[in-house]
Amino acid sequence: MAQAPDTTWNGSVQDGDWANDSNWSGIVPISTDVIQLSDSSEPITTGLDQSLVDPAALIITPTMTGSIASSGSPLRFGTITTLSMSGLATETWIDANVTLLTVDMQNLNTNAFVICSVNAGTLTNSKIHRGKLQFGAACTFTADVGAPNVSDLELTVVAGSTCITLRVNGGKVFYSASAGTPDIELNDGEIQQLLGLVTSLIQNGGTYLWKAGTITGGIINMGTFDAATMKGIKTIGANDLIIHENANVNLRDISDLIAGDVKPFGNPRILFNDGITITL
Repeated sequence: MAQAPDTTWNGSVQDGDWANDSNWSGIVPISTDVIQLSDSSEPITTGLDQSLVDPAALIITPTMTGSIASSGSPLRFGTITTLSMSGLATETWIDANVTLLTVDMQNLNTNAFVICSVNAGTLTNSKIHRGKLQFGAACTFTADVGAPNVSDLELTVVAGSTCITLRVNGGKVFYSASAGTPDIELNDGEIQQLLGLVTSLIQNGGTYLWKAGTITGGIINMGTFDAATMKGIKTIGANDLIIHENANVNLRDISDLIAGDVKPFGNPRILFNDGITITL
């Protein structure tokens, strides 16, 4: 059941000030409020430090088309219990701890939604359905991303962020998280590991493009695991990367894997970019 808002942004004064009561249907939001941003093209540009406010919910609807904060100056809260993002603003920047984050946007602009870019925040449970968004360098997160056959979803996980668990069921993820002990499960869609660390990779489908960074270990059950198309320094850590027979694996040459070991299971195909196929 949708939560009824305690106060709704209308931006009627047209000064972009979050902290001005006159820009709200009630008063400036306080802790435990359900806040709604809707039916407004007025951007929010000042009064952005709300770090002492812990909203019960922040609901950003598709009718909120005004931009929210900016790069380097995000809208900041303490802890938001529920954050629902479906706005159509050209850019939205929010820093906060969030207990439950739900994203379902039609917006595919570059900065449509950036969370935890400056101030540290933990996303305890994230459900990403569609849209274009970014987990910033100050972000610690657990996330479920996409669904099979979803194409209008792009998540960028920037260097410096901390991944706990990432499960990808569709869409595209650009991954560079460099902290934590990340467990990644790929069932459908695509992950591009551009940098960073993966402690455990379980691939049951989809496409994993590995450009650079470390995979400590994992199991490739099915899908395409491609370490050749995107050239870069790659390291397999202390644990084995086990490749099952139903997986397609593309390595430029064995020197791509500068440490650790690859353990084939059954008859996986190792495809080199000169067209040679070998069976291990």
